[in-house]
Amino acid sequence: MEFMYELNNLIKLVLKEENLSCPSSVLHDTNGNHNKAFVDDNNKKCFHLVTTHQTWFKAESICRKNGGHLAAIKSQTQNALLHTFAHAYGHKVWIGLIDQMHENHYKWSSGAPVTYANWFVFDHYVSIAQLYGDCMAMGSNTGRWTAANCFEYNAYFCEYAAVHLDGSSLQTTSIYTDGNIDLCHRNNIQHTTYHPGHFLGQYGKSCYEIITSRKVSFDQGEHICQQYGGHLAYITNAQEQGFVELLMNRHYPNHAVWIGLTDYRRERHFKWTSGNPVTYTNWKPGHESNFYDHQYEDCVVFIPYEDGKWDDIPCGHYGYDEHQSCSGNCYGILCQYDAEISTLILNSSIKVNTLRNLDDQLEKNTIIRT
Repeated sequence: MEFMYELNNLIKLVLKEENLSCPSSVLHDTNGNHNKAFVDDNNKKCFHLVTTHQTWFKAESICRKNGGHLAAIKSQTQNALLHTFAHAYGHKVWIGLIDQMHENHYKWSSGAPVTYANWFVFDHYVSIAQLYGDCMAMGSNTGRWTAANCFEYNAYFCEYAAVHLDGSSLQTTSIYTDGNIDLCHRNNIQHTTYHPGHFLGQYGKSCYEIITSRKVSFDQGEHICQQYGGHLAYITNAQEQGFVELLMNRHYPNHAVWIGLTDYRRERHFKWTSGNPVTYTNWKPGHESNFYDHQYEDCVVFIPYEDGKWDDIPCGHYGYDEHQSCSGNCYGILCQYDAEISTLILNSSIKVNTLRNLDDQLEKNTIIRT
């Protein structure tokens, strides 16, 4: 009881200045189980301790499905906050650090820079899994981080952007997160988070899907996006460009993808396949005729490893059987769909009701549930 009293006081202090909370879907998940949700006001982050054991990759997939990532810990203060909950839980907990691509070159799954570390100091009793594990977990006793086999099953910390409870306006999506991908879960794109090589992001009124599992031509890419209810991506301003660039850098940083810009109907008169007006471009310098010949460079790719620049190149070829392989220029694709704004408005209404009952919720431990 004393522990819960201290935690409730901590949450009251956290919420006092800006009335921040975790997203309603996270709070709902704490109902009737051992999961706990709490806010770090200094960084405007919500953390969710999920005690159902998963592999590191499955845990990251679940966090991402709900609009976040495994926790990226930025400071000693933040580490101490998470350790409070890990210690109460009593077992190690996955965090978002991994070095699977390059040994001993750890990166946060969110794409955030590594600015703080709290490594476990190994001794001669260290296990083989700790020596050769690629994924990091927080120990419950000390709060230090230890390497473990990524396919080991552990509880995990998800991290989300905290939300405001005052209901005065709908919160703008940060370009530094994948957004609220719950707004993207219509039936025609629910497949995304359950298939390797598919990644979702939400920004403003749009959802974006990176599909890397197949390399296709431009026309085939547009066909696939239309099957799921959208088009190849149509980027209309610098803010969208910034979001897409960071989304690509987090999930598919080393490869170009098709976007929906083309001039195959009329040379040098580019149009979006969606029909949206062309109000913004981000061309690579010297893009005209830098690949082959401008008369054949009719389709556009987004290049994350060249600062998100666009380049027009030949469109590739394929047969209309979707299982037939592509020839020529073949890339992954970036699709764009309408977000379910009605869901966003409903969630905003839930936040207003949550504010009205905040004091009662704290007394009943609904922000942090036992």
